[in-house]
Amino acid sequence: MRQILAAATCALLMSAPALAESFTPSPPGSMVLDLDTQGGNFSAWRIEDAQAINTIHATLQVDRLGLDPHWAPGFTISFINGTDRVMFRIQSADRKPPLTMRLVMMKNDKTADEQDYLATVGMDEKLELTMTWTADGAVSARAGDEKRTIALGAPVRAVEIAGSTGEVELNPLTIGTTAP
Repeated sequence: MRQILAAATCALLMSAPALAESFTPSPPGSMVLDLDTQGGNFSAWRIEDAQAINTIHATLQVDRLGLDPHWAPGFTISFINGTDRVMFRIQSADRKPPLTMRLVMMKNDKTADEQDYLATVGMDEKLELTMTWTADGAVSARAGDEKRTIALGAPVRAVEIAGSTGEVELNPLTIGTTAP
């Protein structure tokens, strides 16, 4: 009897929804962002005033790696305050899959902290992303099952999604607020 009760309790706990957080999307709700950038070029989509939001949910897929003799394909989601930023970066240093992921802190255009993800991303592979940040600038990036956190040390003022020398699609991309 105790084993049955323990198994039932364990099953209930495993199936129960996570407590704590609720996500409220900001208008316009879900959207698609497709940055299709030719070799050696850079494209970006930016939110200039990010103070009313604190979460990005997206399904990311790299559709194409471009060729350029000077610039390797790369894609970033940056959380910015002045010249400082925390970036979730996907890149292909050798210009072919798999792509690596890392969370990077830049202070005055110099790397101040770097945390690598163990997982890699293949071409046309869907990657679930959740990015959250606190009022004091602690940025957390969950890519698949891995989560990394770096403190910006100041509030996030702007968010930028950028790509160079390739194509990345965020579909869907939802921006909003998560509250405990």
